[in-house]
Formats: sequence, structure tokens, C-alpha cells
Amino acid sequence: MVDTKHTHEPGQKCIVCDQGIEALQAKEKEHIAKYGWYVHFVEQGHPCGINAHTHHLKESYNHLDFQIVLPINIDTIHKILCNLVDRVKEGEVFEANDDVYKIISDYPVRLISAQECDRKVLRVILPDSNGSFDPKDMSSSFRSQYED
Repeated sequence: MVDTKHTHEPGQKCIVCDQGIEALQAKEKEHIAKYGWYVHFVEQGHPCGINAHTHHLKESYNHLDFQIVLPINIDTIHKILCNLVDRVKEGEVFEANDDVYKIISDYPVRLISAQECDRKVLRVILPDSNGSFDPKDMSSSFRSQYED
């Protein structure tokens, strides 16, 4: 069941507001047929203020979906997720606690186990400006990536 209650920034284009939930579902089916997966950008329901996550990787590639909860540019989030999915399509298998290189230039990202609604996902943790993944050492905005 899809929750049709949602919020977004004023002026932000929203397919559900513009065209209805059926249009969103049709777009999701189109993306699955064309790419094997799709992504949702949800700007509520997480301490970071965003919950971007993939869908359908398990069905298409027998791999856990990915999630990013850091409030950064949506285009950047999409590029990170595309880079990870492209590597899954090439046969790589990622697991919790993996550090993955060459996703964002030469910077590593860390994958941790997380829950997105009722499903297990791999949350992509981005290091803070000092390169730290340790929540004890990270700035608070980056530390919130570990929160549920």
C-alpha cells in the first residue's frame, strides 16, 4: 500500500500532486522494465530529513536495496545510487560493513545494515569532511546517518 500523505518543498515538482498516485505507479513500472529498479526520494520520516532508497534490486539482481539518508543534493544522491547499482549489475555483491571505493571519486562510502519500512537495506554512509566514519568522531549532521 502506498501512503499518499506526503510533503515537499514549495515549488518542488511532485508527480503525485500533479498527476496522482497512479502516475507514480506507472512510472515505477516503466523504470523497472527499462532499468530493473527505481528510486524513491522521501523528504520526511527520517531524522536526517531525507530517505532516498532503491526498490526492486532483490527481484532484478538478487541484491539488497540501497538507502541514503544524508540531506544532500538529489542529483548527487541519484548518481551515488546509480554507481552502486551499476556495479551490482556487473556482478558485485555488497554487504553490511563493506567500504566501497570509486563511488564518489576516490572517497569510500561505508555500507551498514538498516531497515527501510519493513525491509532490510544497505544504508550508504558518507564520511564527514574529515573522512571519518566513526559516529563518535563525526560532525552531528553526518552522525545522524546512523540513526533510525
